[in-house]
Formats: sequence, structure tokens, C-alpha cells
Amino acid sequence: MLKNEDLRNLNEEEFKQVYEYLRIKTENFKTITPSLILENNQYLLIFRICLGLSQKEFAKKLGKTKDWCRHTEAKRNKIEKVKIAERYTKKITELINKKEVKLENSLINWEKYNSFSKDQILPEAEIKLKSFSKLTEENLKDYFDLIKRETNNFTEISSELFIKIPQSILIFRIILGLSYRKFNQVSNISEKQIRNYEHLTNNIKPTLAKKISNIVTSLLINKNIEFQQFLENYRILKGFYGCRDLNFLVNQGLNRLAMIKPTKYEEEIAKLLENQNIKFERYKILNGVKSRFNIDFYVPDKNIAIEVFSYNNCKKRGNIKSKACLVDHRFQSLKSKDSKLRTIMCIRIEGKPILHNYVKNYIDMELLNTDYLLINKEVNNLLYLIK
Repeated sequence: MLKNEDLRNLNEEEFKQVYEYLRIKTENFKTITPSLILENNQYLLIFRICLGLSQKEFAKKLGKTKDWCRHTEAKRNKIEKVKIAERYTKKITELINKKEVKLENSLINWEKYNSFSKDQILPEAEIKLKSFSKLTEENLKDYFDLIKRETNNFTEISSELFIKIPQSILIFRIILGLSYRKFNQVSNISEKQIRNYEHLTNNIKPTLAKKISNIVTSLLINKNIEFQQFLENYRILKGFYGCRDLNFLVNQGLNRLAMIKPTKYEEEIAKLLENQNIKFERYKILNGVKSRFNIDFYVPDKNIAIEVFSYNNCKKRGNIKSKACLVDHRFQSLKSKDSKLRTIMCIRIEGKPILHNYVKNYIDMELLNTDYLLINKEVNNLLYLIK
């Protein structure tokens, strides 16, 4: 037997050996004796794997905490007395008698455990960069060139990069011109986590590194990455310009909106247009009289602007009215700049059907610059209006 081995690191053949040994010692997993646990506390791990339970679930069954389970499996806790071992063996025997333990199922559980445990191995960063607050423009060129080399001119962004250089997240965040909040929106990684990775407070797990790799790769598709723009983004995020170049900052913000994950309703409208081979642009920036506006959908061949939003509380009429009037005011500015522009507002109202017509009439009376208002099923007329 592998009495001196760390049972957390078994390969498949070794796991089979331990499994067979325990099967014999427990009379085909019928009775777990205290002496077995005293022989090797880590047999608790093998029983947990055979039962298909997480550390939290297993600990709860034994009346202990997840930390107790984790420390025992890591041999930091020691069970050395028969009476204490007996507390756990009785409960494990009850659990295991309720479940038919088979090698094939246990191997599947072991593979899951093995995959998860590998993800908990967090290697130290090989290359360390300065955090954003300590960065200077002199550092930027070196860091930009480093990541450029590591990614073959930003074309091969592997998950290994974020393990080797966790702070490469910072460099990509600057390349994309995203604040912590905006990066959180496109990645669904909390601002606190992002800060911790950029400050090397936490290292990055392999599965998360893969997720970040996929996100960054998708955001950089067809993006021309130049150092000068990288430097400009750094200055903006650093607050270098203050309010002296407000138009530039506003335009940068509009351009970044396209990176934010679209809503479910927007995706449905996009699919509707795609199915009819209608050429359109997402998050198109159009010029108004005094400002520029980011439009959900723009159909260039027909010069049509489409704004889309959903609302789930028809009773609060004032809120939906305010939203509709805001969009209508935007249309007014765009039409003043381009009198030939046609405008469509699509709204999905969720709630009692009896309120839909009432809300439609209520909104319709307030709109002056919206050529077509489509609510719920009326969106099926969208294709007819465009063609």
C-alpha cells in the first residue's frame, strides 16, 4: 500500500490501488472501522471521492466545517484517538451504505477532483510589473513591447500568459481603454478581483486564466493596436486630461459601449435582422446637432436608426415614459442634423397583457420624433418598415 504517499496527488493507477485496498478492508464498502482512519487520515479523502461529495458537503455530513475537511485532507489536522475516529466512521458507514460504490463511478469522481485540485495550484508570477498607481509613461513602452512579444503582436493570447504575467490584465485593460468598472461589465469579474490580480495580491487560477484569455481575444478582434493609442488610453484612465478635452473623452466612451454585452432583447432584434439578410451596424455613433449618440442599430442602406429596450413594470408609467422621452429627444437631435433619418423605437413590455395597449397609447402621445413605435409583437412589423 501507499501508506507514505500524499493521497491528494495519486495518479489513476494509484487511485485504483487505494480503492481496491479500501474495498477489501471495508468488506466491499460496508463497514469503515476507526482503525482504518487511524492508519491513514487521508482515507477520508478517498471515501469522499467515492461518495461524490464536495469538501463542504462531506464536512456538513460529518458535522464539521469545510476548513476542517480541507486541513485533514492536507494532513494539517490529525485524528489520533479511536473515539474521535469512531465519530466519523459511523457517519461515513451510514452514508456509504446508502450508496452503491463502484469503481467506474469513483474514477469519474476522481477525475473531477483531480481537475479541480489542479486548478487550485497557483504558481507564482514569473514576471512582475508595476501596478497602475505606480506606473509611469517611461514604464509603458517596455510593458507594451513585452506583451506584444509574448502574444506574437497581440494575435496569440494564451491562458498561460495570465499565469506567467498576471498583470498583463492591466496592459490589456489599458489597450482596451477600460476602467475597472467597464472591465467588470465585459468580463463579469469583480472589480476587487481585477485589482487583486493587478496588484499581485492574488494569483490567477488556470480556469480563470482561460476565461480571461477568451474574453480579451474576442475584444481585440479586428482592433489595430498601436502604442500611441495605448499611451492615450493610459492618460485618460489616469485622469491626465481632466475636463480639458471633454469631447475626446466622450467619444472614447461612446466607442467603448460596443464592448458591453448586449441585452437579450437586442440579441433577438439582431437575429431578426440577420435572418432577413438586412445589413446593419451595432452601436453606431451618429452625429446630432450638438452631441454624438450611440444608437443600438443603424441600417445604412435605408438610413434608419433603431433604439431597443425592455421594461418589466408597466404600473410605474412615469419611468417608462421618461425612458421613451429620452430616446425620442435623442431622435430629435439626430433628425435636426439629418432630416432624412427615419427612427424606430422597439419596446418589450413584460407584465399583464391588459396593460400593454394602455401603455402604448400613453407613450405614443408623448413622442414627437419617433417615426414608428413597436411594442411587443408589433416588432414583427420591423422588417416590413425597413424594406
